Amino acid sequence: MKSYDPTDVQAEVLIFDIIEPALIAGAVFEDLRVKTENEQYVGGIKTYLHSKGKGLFATRNYVRKYD
Repeated sequence: MKSYDPTDVQAEVLIFDIIEPALIAGAVFEDLRVKTENEQYVGGIKTYLHSKGKGLFATRNYVRKYD
C-alpha cells in the first residue's frame, strides 16, 4: 500500500465542518442517468462520468497499472 491509501478499499471520509462550495472542484458519477438527473443540484460545478471500475471508481490494482 502507498502512504495515502486507506486501509479499507471501501473507506469513507467524514468531515465534521462545512465544506465551502468554492472548494469543490467537481462531482463524479458512474452512471449517465444519475449524472443527468443530478447535475441541476451541483450549483454549476463541473461534472464527470467515470465508468464503474475505472477512474475514481477503479480498484487499487487498476490504478497501479497507470500510477
